[in-house]
Amino acid sequence: MKTLRALVILLALASGAGAESSWNVLTEMLVVRVPQESGLRLRPRLRDAHTVEAGVAELRKLIASGKATLIGAPVLWSTDGQRTVLEEIEEIRYAVDFDFRGCAVFERLVPAPPPPRAFGPLSPYQEIDVPVAFELRNTGLTLELETTVSADGRVLAIAVVPQHVAFEGWQKFISFHPHADNWLYVQPLFKTLRTTTALDVAAGTWRMLNISVIPGTEPMMEFFLLRATTRPLLK
Repeated sequence: MKTLRALVILLALASGAGAESSWNVLTEMLVVRVPQESGLRLRPRLRDAHTVEAGVAELRKLIASGKATLIGAPVLWSTDGQRTVLEEIEEIRYAVDFDFRGCAVFERLVPAPPPPRAFGPLSPYQEIDVPVAFELRNTGLTLELETTVSADGRVLAIAVVPQHVAFEGWQKFISFHPHADNWLYVQPLFKTLRTTTALDVAAGTWRMLNISVIPGTEPMMEFFLLRATTRPLLK
């Protein structure tokens, strides 16, 4: 079973409870996966404060042309001094324990193992084995953010934790059951990219938070970028 949900939670900081703020904060995040060749070319631009805007513009062109994958682009509003948590989650439930021919009726209905069938995207288990225990894993993006704005609104102190948990496919392996042939099972592969950092940024400018390398036959690179813009409260 898979469900999709988006959740935004705003929690006032205990230390800031009752304190009056003069600013709202608009936060934008870009998470983009690009081929390694393009990533190596873009990396110097994106990590330099003087060229990051041009680098983000090039990333957007790559996304529009289909040469890069946009993983997520969440946008959220918060008030200065609040802790903000954003989640864009897809739940993947998968079997972790099996009863090999665990039902007598099932054995009578299927007295001999059928030929192996093609693995489906969500239920890749052999028909002869009955899943009896499951686990749930959240995949997708989460962003934890806490901002403090300077009196003039031009600089923000940001504590931020971006995370991307990706479902990378199924891993096949053999189970050596003592009373049966060797049956092929699969389990999901997940990759977690997470950064915990704190930094001062100029309002309205992009900053690169993290670069991760995704190994494989076609190596990829994943970029996390963030921009925070201040807006005065209307009074």
